[in-house]
Amino acid sequence: MKMYFIRLLLMLCFIPYSLFAEENKVDIDEQNHVNRAVDKLNSYIAKENSSVDDFVALHVYTPNELNAWIETGSQLSIIKEMYGCQFSEDIRNRAEKGMAVAYEFMYGDMLLSGTCVDKDVNLGIYYITKSTWQAYPAAMRRLAFYYEIGRYVVQDKKKAEVLMREAAVMGFLPAKIDWVAMLLRNIGSPKDYVQAYSMLHHSIFSTPVQKRTSERYLEMLAERMPQYAIDNAKYTYVNH
Repeated sequence: MKMYFIRLLLMLCFIPYSLFAEENKVDIDEQNHVNRAVDKLNSYIAKENSSVDDFVALHVYTPNELNAWIETGSQLSIIKEMYGCQFSEDIRNRAEKGMAVAYEFMYGDMLLSGTCVDKDVNLGIYYITKSTWQAYPAAMRRLAFYYEIGRYVVQDKKKAEVLMREAAVMGFLPAKIDWVAMLLRNIGSPKDYVQAYSMLHHSIFSTPVQKRTSERYLEMLAERMPQYAIDNAKYTYVNH
C-alpha cells in the first residue's frame, strides 16, 4: 500500500513536467515554422525589389531622346544594334496605349522595316499615318516620301509637297533639307524658293553630314534664284 502511494506521488510530480515539455516542443516547432515562412517572404520581397530596380534602370530613354534619334535618322540602328532590341516590347506597348506620338512613329518604323519585330506593312503604315494626324513632323516627312514615289500609297506629288512643306515649317531639320531637295526635283512652286532657302540657311545642324548636304542644296537652289531673293532669304528669316 505504501509503495502504491509512492508511485502515485511520482506520477503527480512528473505529469506537469511532461505536459510542459510537450507544449514547449510544440511552441518551438511553431516558431521555427514561422521563422522559415518569414525568411521565404523576405527573400521574395528582396527578389521583387531587385526586379523593379532592374526594370527602372532599363527604361532610361524618353520621348525627347527618341526625337533626337529620329532627327538624325539613327533610331532603328540604335534600337537594334546598341540596345539589342531590348526596348522593342516596351515601345510596342507604349505605342498601342498612345502614350506619346514618338513611340507610335517608332513602332510604325520598326514594323515597316521588320526591325526587332515581325514585318507588318499595313500596321506600320497605320502608325505612321496616325502620327501624321497628330502633326508629328517626322511622320509627315516619311509619308511625303511615300506619296512622292507611290510606295505603300497611291502616288500623289501634291500631297507629298504639302506634307513636306508643313514638316519643314514646323522646324524639323530633316524636312527642311528634304523640302529644298524636293524643290530641286521640280516638285513645288518657285514661289517657295525664298522660304525654303531661308529656313535651311538659318538652321542649326545636328551632324556634319546634314551641314554639308544643306550647303550643297542651297548652292543648287541659289542658281535658280535672283540675287535679291537670295539676299532677302539670307538676311531675313522667312517662315511664312
